Amino acid sequence: MKTTTGNNELNVLNLFNPHAEIMDKHDSSFAEKSIEFFERAIEEANKGMIYSAIDTARDALVMTKYSRQYVAPYVHGFLAQMLLETSHKGAAAFHAEMAIAKLNPENQDFWEDKKYYTTLLSAIKQAA
Repeated sequence: MKTTTGNNELNVLNLFNPHAEIMDKHDSSFAEKSIEFFERAIEEANKGMIYSAIDTARDALVMTKYSRQYVAPYVHGFLAQMLLETSHKGAAAFHAEMAIAKLNPENQDFWEDKKYYTTLLSAIKQAA
């Protein structure tokens, strides 16, 4: 919905999402980069470079803010696992909760993903 105030056109929907304008202009670029960084984080973790993987995943997470790509829940879940492995249980729990919160109920894997992240969150809480 757009409204006009004098000579300025205002997109009212953008008031609710401060990143909407950036997303409109650069979504594909941020989507590609968020996936690229997430894949790099997974590769680093597979090589045993856990702290580097955490850092790279955090970069991927920042880029998901500017993308409409459905990656954020998976990056949060990955961070939860990595942080649990490094005994950062409070941060791990936060990311597991965010993974659950960011899940889209209309996604075909919603229930499977929710079950997985709920189980992960329970494991984190038990380890604490």
